[in-house]
Amino acid sequence: MRIMALCYQSGEEVLPGDRINFGKMPGYVVFVVGREGVPSDWIFLEGKDQPRIMLDVEGIGYVLDDQDDEDLTFVSRRIKTE
Repeated sequence: MRIMALCYQSGEEVLPGDRINFGKMPGYVVFVVGREGVPSDWIFLEGKDQPRIMLDVEGIGYVLDDQDDEDLTFVSRRIKTE
């Protein structure tokens, strides 16, 4: 089963490494379930049919978000360096 892509309210696809705001608090996307980079001890989440993302939010810590969240806003995308 393919997990549908999760997008920000602005339309960009959520990707690991993205800088975000969760409410008014800055953070970043740690991983997106269904994409590469999910730690093996989180593999049980792969069976879910809805998109899930792990965030690291300043002042809160880790947040597992599993819905289109209006409090989640895109700030910038990490540029990969080879």
